[in-house]
Amino acid sequence: MSIDEIFNSKSNITVSISVNDLNEFFEQRLADMLNIKAVQEVAPEYKSAKETCAELNVDLSTLWRWQRSGYLVPSRVGRRRMYKATDLQSILESKGV
Repeated sequence: MSIDEIFNSKSNITVSISVNDLNEFFEQRLADMLNIKAVQEVAPEYKSAKETCAELNVDLSTLWRWQRSGYLVPSRVGRRRMYKATDLQSILESKGV
Protein backbone atom coordinates (compact mmCIF):
# COMPACT_ATOMS: atom_id res chain seq x y z
CA MET A 1 0.00 0.00 0.00
CA SER A 2 1.44 3.40 -0.97
CA ILE A 3 1.51 6.43 1.31
CA ASP A 4 -1.09 8.13 -0.89
CA GLU A 5 -3.43 5.15 -0.50
CA ILE A 6 -2.94 5.22 3.27
CA PHE A 7 -3.77 8.94 3.43
CA ASN A 8 -6.78 8.55 1.15
CA SER A 9 -8.16 5.55 3.08
CA LYS A 10 -8.48 7.68 6.25
CA SER A 11 -7.91 4.53 8.26
CA ASN A 12 -6.83 4.67 11.86
CA ILE A 13 -3.54 2.82 11.51
CA THR A 14 0.02 3.12 12.74
CA VAL A 15 2.72 3.37 10.10
CA SER A 16 6.43 2.75 10.39
CA ILE A 17 8.43 4.47 7.65
CA SER A 18 12.11 4.97 7.04
CA VAL A 19 13.59 8.44 7.01
CA ASN A 20 14.66 7.99 3.39
CA ASP A 21 11.15 7.01 2.32
CA LEU A 22 9.66 9.94 4.21
CA ASN A 23 12.16 12.32 2.64
CA GLU A 24 11.38 10.96 -0.84
CA PHE A 25 7.66 11.39 -0.19
CA PHE A 26 8.03 15.02 0.87
CA GLU A 27 10.37 15.82 -2.03
CA GLN A 28 7.77 14.44 -4.45
CA ARG A 29 4.99 16.43 -2.76
CA LEU A 30 7.10 19.59 -2.95
CA ALA A 31 7.82 19.00 -6.63
CA ASP A 32 4.09 18.49 -7.27
CA MET A 33 3.24 21.69 -5.39
CA LEU A 34 5.86 23.69 -7.31
CA ASN A 35 4.54 22.26 -10.58
CA ILE A 36 0.99 23.32 -9.71
CA LYS A 37 2.21 26.77 -8.72
CA ALA A 38 4.13 27.09 -12.00
CA VAL A 39 1.02 26.16 -13.98
CA GLN A 40 -1.09 28.65 -12.03
CA GLU A 41 1.44 31.43 -12.60
CA VAL A 42 1.42 31.00 -16.38
CA ALA A 43 -2.32 30.39 -16.61
CA PRO A 44 -3.17 33.86 -17.98
CA GLU A 45 -0.60 33.48 -20.78
CA TYR A 46 -1.17 29.80 -21.55
CA LYS A 47 -4.16 27.51 -21.94
CA SER A 48 -4.47 23.79 -21.31
CA ALA A 49 -5.25 21.39 -24.14
CA LYS A 50 -8.86 21.17 -22.99
CA GLU A 51 -9.24 24.98 -22.85
CA THR A 52 -7.58 25.27 -26.26
CA CYS A 53 -10.01 22.76 -27.78
CA ALA A 54 -12.95 24.68 -26.39
CA GLU A 55 -11.65 28.05 -27.56
CA LEU A 56 -10.81 26.87 -31.09
CA ASN A 57 -13.84 24.57 -31.27
CA VAL A 58 -11.72 21.55 -32.30
CA ASP A 59 -11.20 18.03 -31.00
CA LEU A 60 -8.17 16.91 -29.01
CA SER A 61 -7.07 14.77 -31.94
CA THR A 62 -6.89 17.93 -34.05
CA LEU A 63 -4.47 19.47 -31.54
CA TRP A 64 -2.27 16.38 -31.75
CA ARG A 65 -2.34 16.51 -35.55
CA TRP A 66 -1.47 20.24 -35.50
CA GLN A 67 1.39 19.52 -33.11
CA ARG A 68 2.83 16.85 -35.42
CA SER A 69 2.57 19.16 -38.43
CA GLY A 70 4.05 22.12 -36.54
CA TYR A 71 0.92 24.27 -37.01
CA LEU A 72 0.30 24.71 -33.26
CA VAL A 73 3.10 23.47 -31.02
CA PRO A 74 2.49 23.43 -27.25
CA SER A 75 4.97 24.32 -24.55
CA ARG A 76 5.62 22.04 -21.61
CA VAL A 77 4.88 23.36 -18.13
CA GLY A 78 5.79 20.53 -15.80
CA ARG A 79 3.99 17.53 -17.25
CA ARG A 80 1.28 19.53 -18.95
CA ARG A 81 1.04 20.70 -22.55
CA MET A 82 0.13 24.37 -22.55
CA TYR A 83 -0.72 26.52 -25.57
CA LYS A 84 0.24 30.18 -25.86
CA ALA A 85 -2.76 32.49 -25.82
CA THR A 86 -1.12 34.60 -28.54
CA ASP A 87 -0.87 31.55 -30.83
CA LEU A 88 -4.55 30.82 -30.29
CA GLN A 89 -5.43 34.42 -31.03
CA SER A 90 -3.47 34.24 -34.30
CA ILE A 91 -5.37 31.14 -35.38
CA LEU A 92 -8.72 32.71 -34.51
CA GLU A 93 -7.80 35.87 -36.46
CA SER A 94 -6.75 33.81 -39.49
CA LYS A 95 -10.17 32.09 -39.37
CA GLY A 96 -11.85 35.51 -39.22
CA VAL A 97 -13.28 35.02 -35.74
